[in-house]
Amino acid sequence: MKPLKPLMVAPFENEDGEWHSIIAVIKHQIMPSLMNHGSRLFLISSRPLGANFHFLPLIDGFKVLRPRRQKLPEFIYVLSGQRYLWVNGKWLKLVEGQGAFVPEQVEYFPFGVANGFLFPCDSLSLIVHPEGGILVRTRLTQASYQRSVHFFVAQPILMQRYKGWRLSLPSHIADEIIVDMFEMLPELKPIGFMLISELKTQMSDFPFALKRAITLLHRAYNISITMTQLSRYSFVSEAQLYRLFRCWLGTSPYGYLTNLRMKIAKEFLTRTHLGVSDIAFLVGYSSRSMFSFNFHKVFGFSPAFVRYGKFHSFNPFTSPMKFAHP
Repeated sequence: MKPLKPLMVAPFENEDGEWHSIIAVIKHQIMPSLMNHGSRLFLISSRPLGANFHFLPLIDGFKVLRPRRQKLPEFIYVLSGQRYLWVNGKWLKLVEGQGAFVPEQVEYFPFGVANGFLFPCDSLSLIVHPEGGILVRTRLTQASYQRSVHFFVAQPILMQRYKGWRLSLPSHIADEIIVDMFEMLPELKPIGFMLISELKTQMSDFPFALKRAITLLHRAYNISITMTQLSRYSFVSEAQLYRLFRCWLGTSPYGYLTNLRMKIAKEFLTRTHLGVSDIAFLVGYSSRSMFSFNFHKVFGFSPAFVRYGKFHSFNPFTSPMKFAHP
């Protein structure tokens, strides 16, 4: 088979990748399924699917070309289409309304193709972290791999619930715990949510093209996006879009995005114990040094100054977990 060309990540251009849409999915699709099936929703039995499956290479901050050891547990739910994933040496097939659980410390690859054919799918994942949860929506089409930003909710009790769930399997208590975990999510607000909400209220008088550009940057602040993509979405030329940013905001589109990323990063540093490398990834940087350089440029001090200035003690979480690396 001819090697597959890696798909580049692209942002959701509609509201499907925004927080309120993700919450609607949890309330109206995942929760009803959980109430009916309990833990069984995520504990599907795997059967051999044949030998004509191949990994679908992706470039999403890092190159994802081969299975990686899963650092954190992940719950995956398919909203539409069908999805193939490789877990601990076996291919799993998920269709609409089905879920899968990927334990920590197993080999994992997120997408596969069957007989060279890519099956479109739309999925939502909850990654459980010692300090909370990471919610991300992904959509695979024949032409692109779309992803929302990584919504991080700072709620350590999620990890406690997860550990209780694992210990309680396969009892009815486990069903109650998994329902409680997902019921909790709509009540939380991810890091960066309030900042972006405030920025939205300041856009009322902006020109239409500028509003669209800023909206896309908000939806994709941790995804690489080009001026060509931004201007196409805004229905103006790159030069005109640059002039709009300069006239109304006093900065370039890249400057606006950098400032947005750094403000969200500062919130991560003050509200969590996440390592600097993980925060860099969550706001869109594959290079810790580039992240630190931009952070210092915006605020005049380093990320470490914010971190240690707040906690005044050794932080056991500052070494990166690198949950995004292949």
